[in-house]
Amino acid sequence: MAVSNMGPGLPFVAAADLSAKQYYVVYLSAANTVNVSGAGVLSLGVLQNKPESGEGAIVSRDGDVTSAVAGAAISAGDELTTDSSGRVITADDYADEIIGIAMSAASAAAEVIEMLQIHKTKTSGLALTSAADLTAKQYLAVKITAASTVNLSGAGEVAIGILQNAPAAAAVAKVSIDGQVTSAISGAAVTVGTQVTPDAAGKLVTATTGDYVIGTAVTGAAAGDATFLVYQAHDGIAA
Repeated sequence: MAVSNMGPGLPFVAAADLSAKQYYVVYLSAANTVNVSGAGVLSLGVLQNKPESGEGAIVSRDGDVTSAVAGAAISAGDELTTDSSGRVITADDYADEIIGIAMSAASAAAEVIEMLQIHKTKTSGLALTSAADLTAKQYLAVKITAASTVNLSGAGEVAIGILQNAPAAAAVAKVSIDGQVTSAISGAAVTVGTQVTPDAAGKLVTATTGDYVIGTAVTGAAAGDATFLVYQAHDGIAA
């Protein structure tokens, strides 16, 4: 898969033979020098070329959409971190250093995906309590129903965010916050760039005049019950 939407990249020097590590994640191992990253390491970006030791290494920057080698199966929209070999894997909520968001999927390790590079210190979000059994409601919009408690949102209600896990009643419910790109389930076809709002089932649909906006579609949905990406930003009432 070719890199898309890449700037010129950042120039460094390879600390070792990285000729077999194109599209692996790298970190700053010394001044102006990079090597293959590992789990728990603060990563710099993704290696774009195939340098041998001492040669120039070109590294992606935040805001780039870059190819990256997967270390396991990945779904589009997953926040990504680095495994022990410098490959990208799905981040563990509230635990991992984040290097980007998957723009395409991988069915197994060693596949190459596209990733929007965005560094975050930790996976952000809210840890609340589920008011009901939401095990079948992942990626639907939720609302606050009591102190630190959420349940499925509906049409015309103010949703706090998108449910990131599948909690049983009274279990921890992980909810997205403004500024995140999150997966969501569509209630109908959605066009890229349109503002979205919850429908009666907590699925997201195109906002119309008077609807409370929860975010903007980053990718489209061809029909209902499709998973798509949303940039969450509570923008008030749609005009």
